[in-house]
Amino acid sequence: MAQDFTFDSAEHFQHPYQGPFIPFTFDCECSLAKMAAISPAAQDRVFIFGLGLATVAVIGVMRQMLVYYRDAALIPPSENKSQYITQDVEDSLKLSTLDKLLDSPNYCIQETTAIIICERALHDGTTIDVLFWYITRPDHKLREKGIRALTMMMNSCECALSGTSRLAD
Repeated sequence: MAQDFTFDSAEHFQHPYQGPFIPFTFDCECSLAKMAAISPAAQDRVFIFGLGLATVAVIGVMRQMLVYYRDAALIPPSENKSQYITQDVEDSLKLSTLDKLLDSPNYCIQETTAIIICERALHDGTTIDVLFWYITRPDHKLREKGIRALTMMMNSCECALSGTSRLAD
């Protein structure tokens, strides 16, 4: 079923279903060469636009690459092990080791060692008996040493308890 188009002249044709003539003209002066030609000012604008677009693209790609390499070069932080001494470690320390630790130049090591010694002394009945014996002596120097040792033991025990109560909060 082919549709028949009839041309009355070079400028008009008639469609079989539309009735009267529909004007249709051919302009022969339009050519592809004329349409493709762009003025020099427009060429400069297109060139500058393309150059700007290429610059933005290069900067964007370089930024993405730098971010990727920066993220790849990061060293993840390692998990720190706890610095606390466990009760098993405290119990395994010999008196000779604790004596050497008391002579350490580091004040934190000295303090921790003193706390360990005081806690051991508080839980040892003979040590408490000896301290009370020193406190009850009529000699002032022996009595003063016993009182200082007992005060130190009680203060270290209080520091240890207040440190654990802060951790519980």
